[in-house]
Amino acid sequence: MPHSKRQINVAEFRNEVEGELTYGSLIRDRLCGYSSIWKPDWFIHHLYIDPSVHGIGIGRALLIHVQNMAGNNPLSLKCQTANKKALGFYNAAGFTESQESGEDEYGRWIRLVRQPSS
Repeated sequence: MPHSKRQINVAEFRNEVEGELTYGSLIRDRLCGYSSIWKPDWFIHHLYIDPSVHGIGIGRALLIHVQNMAGNNPLSLKCQTANKKALGFYNAAGFTESQESGEDEYGRWIRLVRQPSS
């Protein structure tokens, strides 16, 4: 059965984001949101928001910042299909499902793509 929540240690995380653009969101010097992007493909590898601050716009702000950095390049990411809350968030942020999907140790995923605004 797939894991519902992924947990990794600091060394694994550092290894995963090596060479990526990373951005954080702070509230009163507390890290509340984080994203990492593989720039050659403008692939959002990680986007995490502290659940205690969900719904106040941190995720949307990080996505807007990344899209501004990407310019005319589309953004993409993979999202677990079981994570309905995240899928709804990305859909509301302008991401659409692509034909690419698969399964990993955490379950089924689908690639989402957001085209730049005109």
